[in-house]
Amino acid sequence: METALFYQPQCGIAGDMHLAALIDLGVPLDYVETELARLGLGSAFSLRLSNEQKMGISGVNIRVIAEDQHDHRHHSTIQRMIRDAGFSPSIERRALDIFQLIANAEGKIHGIAPDDVHFHEVGAIDSIVDIVAAAICIDYLQPQVILCNPVEVGSGFVDCAHGRFPVPAPATQELLVSAPCTYGGVKGECTTPTGAAILAASVDEYVPRSAFKPSKIGYGIGVKDFEIPNVLRVALGDYHAEDELSQAQVQQDSPMDMSTSSTTRARNYDENLPESKRTRSIASLWVCSAGPLDAEEEVLFWDIKLNVYLGASLQVATMHAEELVNGVSGPVVVPRPSKPMFGTKAGLPL
Repeated sequence: METALFYQPQCGIAGDMHLAALIDLGVPLDYVETELARLGLGSAFSLRLSNEQKMGISGVNIRVIAEDQHDHRHHSTIQRMIRDAGFSPSIERRALDIFQLIANAEGKIHGIAPDDVHFHEVGAIDSIVDIVAAAICIDYLQPQVILCNPVEVGSGFVDCAHGRFPVPAPATQELLVSAPCTYGGVKGECTTPTGAAILAASVDEYVPRSAFKPSKIGYGIGVKDFEIPNVLRVALGDYHAEDELSQAQVQQDSPMDMSTSSTTRARNYDENLPESKRTRSIASLWVCSAGPLDAEEEVLFWDIKLNVYLGASLQVATMHAEELVNGVSGPVVVPRPSKPMFGTKAGLPL
Protein backbone atom coordinates (compact mmCIF):
# COMPACT_ATOMS: atom_id res chain seq x y z
CA MET A 1 0.00 0.00 0.00
CA GLU A 2 1.13 3.53 -0.77
CA THR A 3 -0.23 6.83 0.47
CA ALA A 4 -1.80 8.47 -2.57
CA LEU A 5 -3.14 11.86 -3.52
CA PHE A 6 -5.94 11.37 -6.05
CA TYR A 7 -7.04 14.31 -8.24
CA GLN A 8 -10.52 14.12 -9.75
CA PRO A 9 -10.75 17.12 -12.12
CA GLN A 10 -14.11 16.35 -13.72
CA CYS A 11 -14.66 20.12 -13.84
CA GLY A 12 -11.04 20.98 -14.52
CA ILE A 13 -8.37 22.46 -12.30
CA ALA A 14 -7.07 25.96 -11.61
CA GLY A 15 -4.37 27.11 -9.22
CA ASP A 16 -6.73 28.64 -6.66
CA MET A 17 -9.04 25.61 -6.69
CA HIS A 18 -6.05 23.34 -6.18
CA LEU A 19 -4.84 25.31 -3.17
CA ALA A 20 -8.36 25.39 -1.73
CA ALA A 21 -8.84 21.63 -2.13
CA LEU A 22 -5.58 20.79 -0.36
CA ILE A 23 -6.35 23.18 2.48
CA ASP A 24 -9.76 21.52 2.80
CA LEU A 25 -7.89 18.20 2.80
CA GLY A 26 -6.00 19.25 5.91
CA VAL A 27 -3.03 21.48 5.07
CA PRO A 28 -3.06 24.29 7.69
CA LEU A 29 -3.54 27.74 6.20
CA ASP A 30 -1.11 29.32 8.65
CA TYR A 31 1.57 26.83 7.58
CA VAL A 32 1.04 27.80 3.93
CA GLU A 33 1.21 31.50 4.78
CA THR A 34 4.38 31.05 6.82
CA GLU A 35 6.10 29.21 3.98
CA LEU A 36 4.92 31.71 1.35
CA ALA A 37 6.41 34.52 3.41
CA ARG A 38 9.82 33.15 2.41
CA LEU A 39 9.24 34.63 -1.07
CA GLY A 40 9.86 38.07 0.41
CA LEU A 41 6.75 39.59 -1.14
CA GLY A 42 5.63 41.12 2.16
CA SER A 43 2.24 42.78 1.96
CA ALA A 44 2.07 42.45 -1.82
CA PHE A 45 -0.50 39.65 -1.42
CA SER A 46 -2.83 38.03 1.07
CA LEU A 47 -4.92 34.86 1.12
CA ARG A 48 -8.66 35.15 1.63
CA LEU A 49 -10.34 31.88 2.59
CA SER A 50 -14.08 31.23 2.80
CA ASN A 51 -16.39 28.24 3.02
CA GLU A 52 -18.68 28.13 0.00
CA GLN A 53 -20.94 25.85 -2.02
CA LYS A 54 -21.50 24.96 -5.66
CA MET A 55 -24.74 23.14 -6.45
CA GLY A 56 -24.98 21.85 -2.89
CA ILE A 57 -21.33 20.74 -2.58
CA SER A 58 -19.54 22.42 0.31
CA GLY A 59 -15.86 23.19 0.22
CA VAL A 60 -13.20 25.84 0.48
CA ASN A 61 -12.72 28.84 -1.78
CA ILE A 62 -9.49 30.76 -1.62
CA ARG A 63 -8.53 33.98 -3.35
CA VAL A 64 -5.06 35.41 -3.72
CA ILE A 65 -5.47 39.16 -3.28
CA ALA A 66 -2.44 40.70 -4.98
CA GLU A 67 -1.30 44.23 -5.80
CA ASP A 68 0.34 43.55 -9.17
CA GLN A 69 -2.28 41.68 -11.16
CA HIS A 70 -0.74 43.02 -14.38
CA ASP A 71 2.94 42.74 -13.49
CA HIS A 72 4.84 40.25 -15.69
CA ARG A 73 8.13 38.49 -14.97
CA HIS A 74 10.75 36.52 -16.87
CA HIS A 75 11.24 32.87 -16.12
CA SER A 76 14.74 33.53 -14.79
CA THR A 77 13.38 36.14 -12.33
CA ILE A 78 10.90 33.66 -10.89
CA GLN A 79 13.55 30.95 -10.66
CA ARG A 80 15.79 33.28 -8.69
CA MET A 81 12.90 34.25 -6.40
CA ILE A 82 12.21 30.61 -5.57
CA ARG A 83 15.87 29.64 -5.11
CA ASP A 84 16.50 32.60 -2.81
CA ALA A 85 13.49 31.83 -0.61
CA GLY A 86 15.12 29.07 1.43
CA PHE A 87 12.42 26.45 0.93
CA SER A 88 13.10 22.81 1.68
CA PRO A 89 14.74 21.03 -1.29
CA SER A 90 11.54 19.14 -2.16
CA ILE A 91 9.37 22.28 -2.21
CA GLU A 92 11.94 24.22 -4.22
CA ARG A 93 12.33 21.40 -6.74
CA ARG A 94 8.59 20.98 -7.34
CA ALA A 95 7.97 24.73 -7.66
CA LEU A 96 10.85 25.07 -10.13
CA ASP A 97 9.64 22.04 -12.06
CA ILE A 98 6.15 23.50 -12.45
CA PHE A 99 7.48 26.80 -13.78
CA GLN A 100 9.95 24.99 -16.03
CA LEU A 101 7.13 23.03 -17.66
CA ILE A 102 5.20 26.25 -18.27
CA ALA A 103 8.32 27.88 -19.74
CA ASN A 104 8.88 24.87 -22.00
CA ALA A 105 5.28 25.00 -23.22
CA GLU A 106 5.30 28.76 -23.80
CA GLY A 107 8.69 28.59 -25.48
CA LYS A 108 7.52 25.90 -27.87
CA ILE A 109 4.35 27.80 -28.73
CA HIS A 110 6.13 31.12 -29.32
CA GLY A 111 9.28 29.69 -30.87
CA ILE A 112 11.73 30.94 -28.24
CA ALA A 113 14.04 29.37 -25.67
CA PRO A 114 12.40 28.56 -22.31
CA ASP A 115 14.86 30.81 -20.48
CA ASP A 116 13.72 33.74 -22.62
CA VAL A 117 10.04 33.28 -21.83
CA HIS A 118 8.34 36.38 -20.44
CA PHE A 119 5.37 35.21 -18.39
CA HIS A 120 2.15 37.18 -18.58
CA GLU A 121 -0.72 35.75 -16.51
CA VAL A 122 1.53 33.12 -14.91
CA GLY A 123 4.09 35.79 -14.01
CA ALA A 124 1.70 37.77 -11.84
CA ILE A 125 1.92 37.42 -8.07
CA ASP A 126 -1.34 35.49 -7.74
CA SER A 127 -0.12 32.76 -10.11
CA ILE A 128 3.31 32.62 -8.45
CA VAL A 129 1.58 32.16 -5.09
CA ASP A 130 -0.74 29.47 -6.50
CA ILE A 131 2.19 27.48 -7.90
CA VAL A 132 4.52 27.79 -4.93
CA ALA A 133 1.62 27.04 -2.58
CA ALA A 134 0.89 23.89 -4.61
CA ALA A 135 4.45 22.70 -3.97
CA ILE A 136 4.13 23.58 -0.27
CA CYS A 137 0.84 21.70 0.15
CA ILE A 138 1.87 18.57 -1.71
CA ASP A 139 5.08 18.43 0.32
CA TYR A 140 3.08 18.79 3.55
CA LEU A 141 0.81 15.85 2.65
CA GLN A 142 3.79 13.66 1.65
CA PRO A 143 2.02 11.36 -0.84
CA GLN A 144 4.05 8.43 -2.11
CA VAL A 145 2.14 8.43 -5.40
CA ILE A 146 -0.08 10.99 -7.13
CA LEU A 147 -3.05 9.83 -9.22
CA CYS A 148 -5.43 11.64 -11.53
CA ASN A 149 -8.59 10.99 -13.49
CA PRO A 150 -9.06 12.42 -17.03
CA VAL A 151 -8.88 16.22 -17.06
CA GLU A 152 -11.87 18.22 -18.30
CA VAL A 153 -10.63 21.29 -20.18
CA GLY A 154 -13.91 22.95 -21.20
CA SER A 155 -14.91 24.54 -24.50
CA GLY A 156 -15.38 27.86 -26.26
CA PHE A 157 -12.82 30.67 -26.19
CA VAL A 158 -10.66 32.41 -23.62
CA ASP A 159 -9.07 35.86 -23.67
CA CYS A 160 -5.32 35.84 -23.00
CA ALA A 161 -2.55 38.44 -23.15
CA HIS A 162 -1.83 37.43 -26.75
CA GLY A 163 -5.45 37.50 -27.90
CA ARG A 164 -8.55 35.34 -28.03
CA PHE A 165 -7.86 31.60 -28.18
CA PRO A 166 -9.94 28.44 -28.34
CA VAL A 167 -10.23 26.40 -25.16
CA PRO A 168 -8.01 24.83 -24.04
CA ALA A 169 -5.49 27.63 -24.29
CA PRO A 170 -2.37 26.62 -26.26
CA ALA A 171 -0.19 26.39 -23.14
CA THR A 172 -2.81 24.31 -21.34
CA GLN A 173 -3.03 21.81 -24.18
CA GLU A 174 0.75 21.61 -24.49
CA LEU A 175 1.11 20.94 -20.78
CA LEU A 176 -1.47 18.15 -20.96
CA VAL A 177 0.06 16.51 -24.02
CA SER A 178 0.53 13.18 -22.23
CA ALA A 179 -2.60 13.32 -20.07
CA PRO A 180 -6.06 11.93 -20.87
CA CYS A 181 -8.37 14.90 -21.43
CA THR A 182 -12.09 15.39 -21.98
CA TYR A 183 -13.48 18.28 -23.99
CA GLY A 184 -16.76 20.18 -23.98
CA GLY A 185 -18.05 19.11 -20.57
CA VAL A 186 -18.66 22.75 -19.68
CA LYS A 187 -19.00 25.97 -21.63
CA GLY A 188 -15.87 27.97 -20.95
CA GLU A 189 -12.33 27.44 -19.70
CA CYS A 190 -12.18 25.19 -16.65
CA THR A 191 -8.53 24.08 -16.74
CA THR A 192 -5.94 26.85 -16.68
CA PRO A 193 -2.24 26.68 -17.56
CA THR A 194 -1.41 26.87 -13.86
CA GLY A 195 -3.67 23.92 -13.03
CA ALA A 196 -2.38 21.93 -16.00
CA ALA A 197 1.24 22.57 -15.00
CA ILE A 198 0.63 21.40 -11.43
CA LEU A 199 -0.72 18.11 -12.78
CA ALA A 200 2.00 17.74 -15.41
CA ALA A 201 4.73 18.15 -12.80
CA SER A 202 3.11 15.96 -10.15
CA VAL A 203 0.96 13.11 -11.47
CA ASP A 204 2.53 9.65 -11.46
CA GLU A 205 -0.42 7.75 -12.90
CA TYR A 206 -3.47 8.83 -14.88
CA VAL A 207 -6.67 6.76 -14.78
CA PRO A 208 -5.45 4.47 -11.99
CA ARG A 209 -6.21 0.80 -12.55
CA SER A 210 -5.75 -0.52 -9.03
CA ALA A 211 -7.89 -0.10 -5.93
CA PHE A 212 -7.83 3.23 -4.10
CA LYS A 213 -9.17 3.48 -0.54
CA PRO A 214 -9.95 7.12 0.32
CA SER A 215 -9.49 8.28 3.88
CA LYS A 216 -10.17 12.00 3.46
CA ILE A 217 -11.67 14.23 0.76
CA GLY A 218 -11.02 17.88 -0.01
CA TYR A 219 -13.15 20.18 -2.18
CA GLY A 220 -11.83 23.30 -3.84
CA ILE A 221 -14.65 25.61 -4.94
CA GLY A 222 -14.13 27.64 -8.11
CA VAL A 223 -15.39 31.12 -8.91
CA LYS A 224 -17.20 30.46 -12.20
CA ASP A 225 -20.61 28.86 -12.52
CA PHE A 226 -20.93 26.00 -15.00
CA GLU A 227 -23.55 23.43 -15.94
CA ILE A 228 -21.94 21.09 -13.41
CA PRO A 229 -20.45 21.90 -9.99
CA ASN A 230 -17.28 23.93 -10.45
CA VAL A 231 -15.44 21.92 -7.83
CA LEU A 232 -12.05 20.20 -7.73
CA ARG A 233 -12.20 17.07 -5.60
CA VAL A 234 -8.94 15.66 -4.25
CA ALA A 235 -8.76 12.55 -2.09
CA LEU A 236 -6.03 11.26 0.21
CA GLY A 237 -5.89 7.53 0.83
CA ASP A 238 -4.20 4.20 0.22
CA TYR A 239 -3.37 2.84 -3.21
CA HIS A 240 -2.26 -0.67 -4.08
CA ALA A 241 -0.04 -0.10 -7.09
CA GLU A 242 0.15 -3.55 -8.59
CA ASP A 243 3.09 -4.39 -10.79
CA GLU A 244 2.13 -4.33 -14.44
CA LEU A 245 3.11 -7.97 -14.80
CA SER A 246 1.39 -9.28 -11.66
CA GLN A 247 -2.17 -9.61 -12.97
CA ALA A 248 -1.56 -12.54 -15.27
CA GLN A 249 0.16 -15.88 -15.50
CA VAL A 250 3.92 -15.76 -16.07
CA GLN A 251 5.24 -18.93 -17.67
CA GLN A 252 8.86 -18.53 -16.78
CA ASP A 253 10.69 -21.82 -16.61
CA SER A 254 9.55 -24.02 -19.50
CA PRO A 255 9.09 -23.44 -23.22
CA MET A 256 5.57 -23.16 -24.54
CA ASP A 257 4.01 -26.40 -25.71
CA MET A 258 3.58 -25.98 -29.45
CA SER A 259 2.23 -29.51 -30.01
CA THR A 260 -1.36 -28.43 -30.40
CA SER A 261 -2.62 -26.02 -33.03
CA SER A 262 -2.59 -22.32 -32.29
CA THR A 263 -6.34 -22.08 -32.83
CA THR A 264 -7.03 -24.84 -30.30
CA ARG A 265 -4.74 -23.28 -27.71
CA ALA A 266 -6.29 -19.85 -28.12
CA ARG A 267 -9.80 -21.26 -27.75
CA ASN A 268 -8.77 -23.26 -24.67
CA TYR A 269 -7.46 -20.07 -23.13
CA ASP A 270 -10.75 -18.37 -23.82
CA GLU A 271 -12.73 -21.18 -22.27
CA ASN A 272 -10.67 -20.98 -19.07
CA LEU A 273 -12.05 -17.49 -18.44
CA PRO A 274 -15.48 -16.87 -16.92
CA GLU A 275 -17.87 -15.24 -19.37
CA SER A 276 -17.80 -12.00 -17.38
CA LYS A 277 -14.02 -11.90 -17.56
CA ARG A 278 -13.63 -12.17 -21.32
CA THR A 279 -12.27 -8.84 -22.40
CA ARG A 280 -10.24 -7.30 -25.18
CA SER A 281 -8.87 -4.47 -23.04
CA ILE A 282 -5.25 -5.63 -23.16
CA ALA A 283 -3.21 -2.65 -22.05
CA SER A 284 0.31 -3.93 -22.59
CA LEU A 285 2.41 -7.01 -23.17
CA TRP A 286 5.93 -7.90 -22.14
CA VAL A 287 8.00 -10.33 -24.18
CA CYS A 288 10.88 -11.28 -21.93
CA SER A 289 12.58 -13.81 -24.18
CA ALA A 290 11.71 -14.41 -27.79
CA GLY A 291 13.01 -16.11 -30.89
CA PRO A 292 11.71 -16.00 -34.47
CA LEU A 293 7.97 -15.56 -34.83
CA ASP A 294 5.76 -17.95 -36.76
CA ALA A 295 3.69 -16.94 -39.74
CA GLU A 296 0.61 -14.83 -39.21
CA GLU A 297 -2.59 -16.74 -38.48
CA GLU A 298 -6.20 -15.83 -37.94
CA VAL A 299 -7.60 -17.26 -34.73
CA LEU A 300 -10.78 -16.89 -32.74
CA PHE A 301 -9.73 -15.33 -29.43
CA TRP A 302 -12.20 -13.99 -26.90
CA ASP A 303 -14.94 -14.23 -29.53
CA ILE A 304 -13.12 -11.74 -31.77
CA LYS A 305 -11.18 -12.62 -34.93
CA LEU A 306 -7.77 -11.07 -34.61
CA ASN A 307 -4.64 -11.17 -36.71
CA VAL A 308 -1.93 -12.41 -34.35
CA TYR A 309 1.57 -13.73 -34.28
CA LEU A 310 2.25 -16.84 -32.18
CA GLY A 311 5.86 -17.21 -31.04
CA ALA A 312 7.28 -20.61 -31.95
CA SER A 313 10.08 -20.21 -29.43
CA LEU A 314 8.54 -17.84 -26.91
CA GLN A 315 9.59 -18.98 -23.47
CA VAL A 316 8.59 -16.21 -21.12
CA ALA A 317 5.65 -13.90 -21.65
CA THR A 318 2.70 -12.48 -19.82
CA MET A 319 -0.36 -10.37 -20.40
CA HIS A 320 -1.90 -7.52 -18.49
CA ALA A 321 -5.65 -6.99 -18.98
CA GLU A 322 -8.13 -4.96 -17.02
CA GLU A 323 -10.26 -7.91 -15.98
CA LEU A 324 -7.93 -10.86 -16.57
CA VAL A 325 -8.04 -13.50 -13.83
CA ASN A 326 -4.84 -14.17 -11.89
CA GLY A 327 -3.35 -17.60 -12.38
CA VAL A 328 -5.12 -18.53 -15.62
CA SER A 329 -2.85 -20.77 -17.68
CA GLY A 330 -2.82 -21.05 -21.44
CA PRO A 331 -0.92 -19.94 -24.50
CA VAL A 332 0.51 -16.52 -24.95
CA VAL A 333 -1.21 -14.75 -27.84
CA VAL A 334 0.68 -11.72 -29.07
CA PRO A 335 -1.24 -9.03 -31.02
CA ARG A 336 0.63 -8.33 -34.23
CA PRO A 337 2.91 -5.30 -33.85
CA SER A 338 3.56 -2.87 -36.67
CA LYS A 339 7.22 -3.91 -36.46
CA PRO A 340 9.02 -6.73 -34.62
CA MET A 341 9.45 -6.06 -30.91
CA PHE A 342 11.77 -8.29 -28.90
CA GLY A 343 12.46 -7.84 -25.19
CA THR A 344 10.52 -4.61 -25.06
CA LYS A 345 7.49 -3.26 -23.25
CA ALA A 346 4.92 -2.12 -25.78
CA GLY A 347 1.41 -0.71 -25.43
CA LEU A 348 -0.66 -2.82 -27.78
CA PRO A 349 -4.36 -1.83 -27.52
CA LEU A 350 -6.67 -4.13 -29.44
